[in-house]
Amino acid sequence: MSASRITALAAALLAAASLTVGLAGQAAVAAQSRHDTHYDIIGYGYGTGSTSLAAKEAAEDSLEGDYYGCTPPLGDLVYDTEGSNGIWSAEVDANCEGLR
Repeated sequence: MSASRITALAAALLAAASLTVGLAGQAAVAAQSRHDTHYDIIGYGYGTGSTSLAAKEAAEDSLEGDYYGCTPPLGDLVYDTEGSNGIWSAEVDANCEGLR
């Protein structure tokens, strides 16, 4: 085999290997979960219920539904109040990694 054919073959193999590595890297990035990004945000949850506890639990459910990676897991109570109709409302917050 001549030197020019060996050089051409080596260049073709190198190009193919580069393309394969590049495509594999792109596929790995595309396969990552959207949860792989770390944001560090404050998440909020709001809820209502017939008691203060029920409203807080509804707010915690809201927080867990909208955010992930929250600490404390159940959120801190920001406020709860009873409306004139007897329905309680509550807000919780927590440090979270991101939105769902």
